[in-house]
Amino acid sequence: MAVAHRGGPYASQDREPNLAEAAERVREATRELVEHRVRLAMLEAREMGERAARSGALFGAAGVLALLTWMGLLALGVVLLDRVWPLWAALAVVMGANGLLAFGCALAGRRQLRGASPGDETS
Repeated sequence: MAVAHRGGPYASQDREPNLAEAAERVREATRELVEHRVRLAMLEAREMGERAARSGALFGAAGVLALLTWMGLLALGVVLLDRVWPLWAALAVVMGANGLLAFGCALAGRRQLRGASPGDETS
């Protein structure tokens, strides 16, 4: 009496795989899947890193341009105040205002930094 095979992945074989062979195939398929997932995650991380690097370069360029613009505004302020005051007074006023602005930014940054530290909740 011949055994009729129904087809499927083992149709060409005379027997179906035993449990050890099936477990080995599952292990191998799982290993390949994990390898592919890791490779995909590495590619995605590299792409995100490249995008972040480009963004950082653009932010850096924007910062340099903003600094140059600020320097131009300071020079403009000195030139305008020089029309009514002596040059030394115009420079003192503009640089004093710039210093006060820098001090205010430093205090605000310090306050933000203290609020961001996880260990010090009381300040």
